[in-house]
Amino acid sequence: MLQPWSSRPLRFVALALVLLCSATTSATDRPAASPVAAAAPAITWTYLKANPGDREHLADFLEANWLAMDAQAVEAGLFRGYRLLVNDQADGEWDVVVEVTYNDACGYACVAEAFEAIRARHVEQRVDGRGLRELGRVLRTETVRARG
Repeated sequence: MLQPWSSRPLRFVALALVLLCSATTSATDRPAASPVAAAAPAITWTYLKANPGDREHLADFLEANWLAMDAQAVEAGLFRGYRLLVNDQADGEWDVVVEVTYNDACGYACVAEAFEAIRARHVEQRVDGRGLRELGRVLRTETVRARG
């Protein structure tokens, strides 16, 4: 015949198993972090070359147009940030870079529709009566990520 105290270890083991199973279940029931959200945010660098003598005009155009739209995108939560970089070399391959930092690794693809709505509402601000084509050209766009 079992003594009353002999059932206590079984109760303890049963309780421990219940706690262990519930802890394991709740950990696996939690949604996993999105690989896109967990990865470093995408950053795009768009390199532009000004027409001869138009470097400052091109920078002015980009500030009045591209950066104005980028500011709206940041305000809307589409982008994390943006900036305009100017090459110190007068005869470099490129004259200015527009950098956009997105909120996650998905980059432009995940905000394209909303950003295109911003672009559609934007009224181009010309510099001395000239637009992008008269001031310079886009050379290329690269997507990069910060390491670490």
